[in-house]
Amino acid sequence: MYLSDNELKSIVAHTLPPEKFARLLTEKVVEVEALHRWELDHVVVGAVKAIKPHPNADRLRLVETLVGERTLTIVCGGKNLYPGQRVAVALEGAMVRWHGQGEKVKLEPATIRGVKSEGMICAASELDLPINDRHPEPSKGSREILRAAQNDDDGPFILDLTRFIPTTKPGTRLDVALGLDDVRYEIDNKSLARRADLWGYWGMSREVALITGARQKSQAFPSVRYAKPTIAKIQDKTGCWRYIAARIGNVRVVESPWEVQQKLIQAGLRPINLIVDLTNLVMIQLAQPMHAFDARSIDRIIVRRAKAGERLIALNGKEYGLSPADCVIANSKIPMALAGIIGGEHFGIQQDTTSIIVESATFDPVMVRKTSQRLLLRTDSSARFEKGQPVEMADVALRRFLFLLRQYQPNIVLAHAESSGESKTVNNTVRVDLAWLDQLIGPGVIPVSTTKAILKGLGMKVGGNTKTLIVTAPYWRNDVDIPEDIAEEVSRIFGFNSIPDRLPDLPATLPYRDGARDLTESIRSFLVDRCAMDETESYPFEVPQAMADDRLRIEVISPISQDSKWLRTDLGYNVLEGVAKNLRFSQRVEMFEIGKVFHAGLPGPYPIKTGSKQFLPDQPIHCVVAISHQGDLFRSLKGRVELMGQVLGWEFGFKPASMHPLLDPAQSIDIHCAGQPVGILGLVSAPALRRFDIKQPVALLDLNLGALAQCPRQEKNYTPMSAYPSVLRDIAVVMDHTVPYEQLATVLNDSSALLQSYELFDEYTGKGLPEGKKSLALHLRFSSSGRTLTNEEVDSEIRMMTTILQSELRGDLR
Repeated sequence: MYLSDNELKSIVAHTLPPEKFARLLTEKVVEVEALHRWELDHVVVGAVKAIKPHPNADRLRLVETLVGERTLTIVCGGKNLYPGQRVAVALEGAMVRWHGQGEKVKLEPATIRGVKSEGMICAASELDLPINDRHPEPSKGSREILRAAQNDDDGPFILDLTRFIPTTKPGTRLDVALGLDDVRYEIDNKSLARRADLWGYWGMSREVALITGARQKSQAFPSVRYAKPTIAKIQDKTGCWRYIAARIGNVRVVESPWEVQQKLIQAGLRPINLIVDLTNLVMIQLAQPMHAFDARSIDRIIVRRAKAGERLIALNGKEYGLSPADCVIANSKIPMALAGIIGGEHFGIQQDTTSIIVESATFDPVMVRKTSQRLLLRTDSSARFEKGQPVEMADVALRRFLFLLRQYQPNIVLAHAESSGESKTVNNTVRVDLAWLDQLIGPGVIPVSTTKAILKGLGMKVGGNTKTLIVTAPYWRNDVDIPEDIAEEVSRIFGFNSIPDRLPDLPATLPYRDGARDLTESIRSFLVDRCAMDETESYPFEVPQAMADDRLRIEVISPISQDSKWLRTDLGYNVLEGVAKNLRFSQRVEMFEIGKVFHAGLPGPYPIKTGSKQFLPDQPIHCVVAISHQGDLFRSLKGRVELMGQVLGWEFGFKPASMHPLLDPAQSIDIHCAGQPVGILGLVSAPALRRFDIKQPVALLDLNLGALAQCPRQEKNYTPMSAYPSVLRDIAVVMDHTVPYEQLATVLNDSSALLQSYELFDEYTGKGLPEGKKSLALHLRFSSSGRTLTNEEVDSEIRMMTTILQSELRGDLR
């Protein structure tokens, strides 16, 4: 959301400079993300004196333009130029966006078709100004030219300023002439999550008046007498809490005066016409959205739920399929608008509209948010309604709209106004223990008198006694309903920076050790510090590629989007999605994620509530590692698993793999620890790679950390290095290709007391070996802590080892 500093000052005349005011607003009200100023340096107002043909180009003209005390010759292709016109002239050094496209560039002197151009006459898009260049009500001198230009495709429409500033002195800075020499505050919408009132200038001005001490100016709201409802009927009282309809005649659809357009542009909205612009102006002033219908399209108004199969072509030109969960504004036949979100294309204000029906209503915020999310349709209206507008604001908004419209069209006729539904908010009342409040904020920091003054300044009624405050929130503060809310209000207005820092008194006891957290941190540190891997974190929802697998899943009742309706059952899919994205930028990816998966139908250890016999679904924590690069991916990842066991104290074993939806069963192994399965490792199958559009091999490791936590971890004992040299030998063992390496390792571990270590460095099958045989080559290290070994001793150990290999594995030395 954007706030204009000048517009705020027109309501609360504070004197703080923008940077200091932004800091104060961030500290006490809402977070200001940035300060924006229009990039209009070196752009001035010019007056067209004469237009001559270009000697070397049929589509270009030489425009003699008065800028201050000098007249410039500017080469221009604009088709709506005429003498006497006020235009925007970019001089050397101005930042412009050519034809409204691409990045902004600095304007430099140029010679165009042999003629030097001393500037640039700009279109609105070239200056990033959201002003309509082709408004149907052009300046008087340009009507014939514009009428002819509508059918001419040659040349752009330049910004005709004559209708806004016809008498402005040429050479005046454009931002000054248009009142855009201002600062716009960009407000973080997250800080407005529960503050519906702060989505408008006047709600914000209440806070500004309190924190700056400036006086808030009064505003005009004419009274309206409501008649018995005859136009509108609320059928869906759950979705619509209040509906006000007013029929207004003798209106004219014209372009808004610049003062109205300027306010909208500063707020980030695009002007359309006077009727629509005034509804939007009321919205940014009061935070209450409104909507105007062409009265000719309405026989009656019914606020109801949509029927199955109904559709609406919205004002944005898109067609939306509706469901019975959506609230719509309909006539006797079809929907005319989506309640609280957007109007229908065929029921909006037309150029020949003379009679309108203005809607000012209050809709259920949850309903608006769900419909907006389902349709992926977020508007300025839905953003405000989903925060929860009070029913009183519907009446205030209509009265403000009538006041503004009469300013510009005094002859309008309010033929009828009616109100249905609720008209008053039940205010929240909160009891606050003053001793609790004092202890929470800090003993003696904020006097009770200051507390009461702050609350009253926020529009709250304050009663009670010396021990308890009874605080009643105003209708526009639906976010205040517990004592902690009162503590927050008092603290922020007083100033968090004004509350002295004091460390709490804590007992000097060791914190509780969470074994599961320690395990997770140990594995995370190993993968990051020892393996140099990147950690990722994804949302706990199934990715689209996982939905092809037929699994029992848990559906989210209120999803953040339609693609996030199901909780994930396998973390591997989320990690592979991350691999696919990262491979677009690098051919080497090594990443991991630690997170929960959710098993529908399998009860976990936690009850739904204390004492309940129903349990939440099982939510084991998994660690999934994925690597993709050139080289032997399988052995690389398996080696890291073995190193993890050595470093963290587990003795891992490997067995033929069970089925896994992402892995190739012929190139996968199960990981065991203490006789229990704890994970699986292997290469991702070709079908799975195609599902994620991955073009190179990927190895995947999936560890169940819950199962791993049950495995005993070996204590590390220090063994001093032998003072005597080691003896190194290499051997090659020939055995059946079906015998796994793990069996060979088991035999080697038990075959010799002098064998200190061994390492597999080669595997061979093929020429020179019998069919069905393989050769495994190993480095062996023999050592003794008490003496230097002789060759004869080592040879004896190898002969004994050979005998054991022959008897247990039918293996021979090659």
